[in-house]
Amino acid sequence: MDREYDDTQRLIELYVQGSLSSDEAAEFEEFFMDQPEILAELEAHRALQQTLPDVLDEPELKCGLARDKPAQDSSPQHEADTGGDGNN
Repeated sequence: MDREYDDTQRLIELYVQGSLSSDEAAEFEEFFMDQPEILAELEAHRALQQTLPDVLDEPELKCGLARDKPAQDSSPQHEADTGGDGNN
């Protein structure tokens, strides 16, 4: 991906989040709103922003995230291997 694409994606994200100042939002709208590919990206970001909180509340996902979280190993062998003293 190129830098211009990354910058555009970041601007879209900030716009959808409402993180742009009113002047920046107006400039964004003036510049990008007549570009169909940007409008499609904007709609995709909006859909993701609306859907993501619902997905993260899914019980199966919460259980999976907790299960996949690595446990902190404080065994003597682990501490010896990592040079830890158990007081991270």
